[in-house]
Amino acid sequence: MATLPFSNVTNVFFDKESGEFILRDISLDTGAFRLVGFIHLQVVESTTWTIEHNLGSENISGVHVIEDTSNDQVFPDNVEVVDVNTVVISFTEAMSGKATLVLFI
Repeated sequence: MATLPFSNVTNVFFDKESGEFILRDISLDTGAFRLVGFIHLQVVESTTWTIEHNLGSENISGVHVIEDTSNDQVFPDNVEVVDVNTVVISFTEAMSGKATLVLFI
């Protein structure tokens, strides 16, 4: 089995039927980092979503966006790490939905 550089992994899944994010924790006792999922709900349609996760990390492993109207995955046009607590994602069209950030902390 491969050794991974983090100790706790939070897997975030989106259930299209219920429209809910499901968090499943997996314990990996192999290192000094934790991989954490953070969920942002954007209720007002916008081309720019400012996400204040307040986790003190700029180390983003992934961004996953689900658009409210269709429940489809959408890929942001840009992801900007503003500082250790803030990420801004932008789109060409205004939308609302849910974004999951996965960060190493």
